[in-house]
Amino acid sequence: MIYKAKVSISGFIEAQVEDGLPHLLDEFRQRSWLLETQAYWDESTNKLVIIVGYDLDIRLEEGAIDEVGDCVIATMQFDKEIKFDVERI
Repeated sequence: MIYKAKVSISGFIEAQVEDGLPHLLDEFRQRSWLLETQAYWDESTNKLVIIVGYDLDIRLEEGAIDEVGDCVIATMQFDKEIKFDVERI
């Protein structure tokens, strides 16, 4: 069974997401423990949305923020504070 979390990140503009998205997706591919990852710009909310799966259900929300946060900070350019919101799906 795969446990999934949806991470919505505010503080980006669309152009920043478009530029960084290929690098972010590549970073996810290098982390084999992140399963069925997706990332996209949600125009209706002006947020970067990331869906990530894990094979363990241990502190899913905290793990998603840590893992996704590391990937986002390593690969995306941003010029103001970004905020992460996590929910199970």
